[in-house]
Amino acid sequence: MADFRRWILALTVLALCVAGASAQVGLPTGGLNNNPFSCTANTATVTPTVRAEGITELTGDIVLNCTGGAALPAGAQIPQANITVFLNTTITSRLLGNGTGQASETVLMIDEPNSGLTGAGPALPFIFCATPQSGCAAYAGANGSMVTLPGGAVTAPNIYQGVVSGIDSKSVTFNGVPILPPASNGVTRVYRITNMRANAQAIPAGATTPGYVSAFVSINGSSYVPIVNSQLVVGYVSTGLTTSLRNTGNSGGLSTGSKQFNQCTNYTNGGAETPVAVLRYSSNFGTAFKTRVLAGTGGNSGTNASGAIQNVPGSPANAGSESGFIFNGAPMAFEGNAASTTLTGTQGAIAGLADFGTRFRAVFSNIPAGVSIYLSTVNLAGSTATPAVAPPITSTTTTFAQLIVSSTASENLLGGAPTLSATGSNGTSFAVFTPASGSNTVEGDWEVINSNINQTQNFDFGVWVGWSPNVATNTPAAPTTITVSMSYAPISTSFKATSGDPIPPLSIWGLVTIRPSSRSTSAPRTCFSRTSRPSPVLTRVWQFRIRAWIRSGPPTRLALARCTGTGTTTAVQPIRRFRTAPRQQRQLRQLWLVQLGSTWPPPAIWLDRASLAT
Repeated sequence: MADFRRWILALTVLALCVAGASAQVGLPTGGLNNNPFSCTANTATVTPTVRAEGITELTGDIVLNCTGGAALPAGAQIPQANITVFLNTTITSRLLGNGTGQASETVLMIDEPNSGLTGAGPALPFIFCATPQSGCAAYAGANGSMVTLPGGAVTAPNIYQGVVSGIDSKSVTFNGVPILPPASNGVTRVYRITNMRANAQAIPAGATTPGYVSAFVSINGSSYVPIVNSQLVVGYVSTGLTTSLRNTGNSGGLSTGSKQFNQCTNYTNGGAETPVAVLRYSSNFGTAFKTRVLAGTGGNSGTNASGAIQNVPGSPANAGSESGFIFNGAPMAFEGNAASTTLTGTQGAIAGLADFGTRFRAVFSNIPAGVSIYLSTVNLAGSTATPAVAPPITSTTTTFAQLIVSSTASENLLGGAPTLSATGSNGTSFAVFTPASGSNTVEGDWEVINSNINQTQNFDFGVWVGWSPNVATNTPAAPTTITVSMSYAPISTSFKATSGDPIPPLSIWGLVTIRPSSRSTSAPRTCFSRTSRPSPVLTRVWQFRIRAWIRSGPPTRLALARCTGTGTTTAVQPIRRFRTAPRQQRQLRQLWLVQLGSTWPPPAIWLDRASLAT
């Protein structure tokens, strides 16, 4: 009997869901709705988990479902409004230009065009408003339609580009959007906002619960439009990547100690390069590692963006890759003018399309002269030292990555990552990296070509060292310790919407964890700084992410300072102070301290705890 009731409940819920989905979009069904006009804001489908390391993380769609209101007579001009979304972080969607420098790939769609849903709006193609700074006028047409002129037959635009704030990049506005009340029973006017990217790195990820990207929706115009549920969570912020070093057989963690090499032995002949470690990049949730576009659609690979893919409003496929809603390959028009199939920016970028899939980065430092690093050109299969075999290009159940020429190298529409050719093989194909003259650093980068976003994944890459000895020149010099820094790629220090920076950029360097001790005035103090030097292109901005844990107790002052001097002469220059709540455990989750400079090493930092009474 219990099972029977459970199934009845399940069938009832299903019936309610089907009934809710049957509401028509933009098509009168007879009978006026006497309720006042109002809109309810919701996040579409499932709110995504975004990477705390990400600067251009795709947030969930915002959908305004509007009902009621009074019908407008045919030929009447439709009231216009400015719809603004505010975030608790900077908006980093790509800027396309198109009439204003801040017009972006973030768009607002009216009545789900090109979606295949029931109604007049979904049957329409994409029609862009070509003046995002002012919007486009529209007039009431027959049967609840919107037209460009009174009594005209040309359908008014249903796509409006968002203009990102040029002041702080924390808001995006869709100007001059026509607000036509659906009036009729059973009709919903839908406004969908998509392709909004956010700087998740500025939001604390949280220790046990995720942080969140919050959005506030506002409508300002010639008439009052009430919004139900105007504050939304459009992304949960969680750390996406964990890195580790494994033994050369890839069967477990790397043991302590170091490899010993004979200076007189040639380690580059006949594939005799010596394995030293396996680099492991582990995802902390399924969508932490994604391909450029979603593979499998129409026989498409995860890198090929030349066809009409990811262009259905509200489709879950739009959230399964680094790209969002892609304006490429579907019928389009610009206010009734010549048809097009692509929305591009002033620099040729296609709206919604990412430049590449998830990429990984490994920077090796302190490499002695004469020594080279060898990296596997593909990831290793499972927890083995065997190279993975390239799966079918449409596979979404296999992990596969390839070594690429650089972290920022672009892809073309037809796909195909800019792979780096192998220079040799010792059972696994590898490419050799030798520091340039005057440098002791090399960098290797890989791109995800196939990914299974329905589970967590490991991408493993083999590392070897080799050299040709020269005792006369003391090559290689000994002893020395080579270090490696692992992260997402590419690294970026731009945290606002731009037109030219790659998508997705990620950054996770300068991480320092501090547990402040009791106040002490004696020197030397314990100062924290980076110990590994990043690529020279990153020496423009030093960043430290600080985590501090304060247990329950009396009110506490935290003083963050820059260390100067060394040893007994160490001093501190206060930078910022914080107060904790009395008798309450508090986590000062993450504070970003940005120090401008171009020299190595970066400034050290110090965290002091003291009673507020001192």
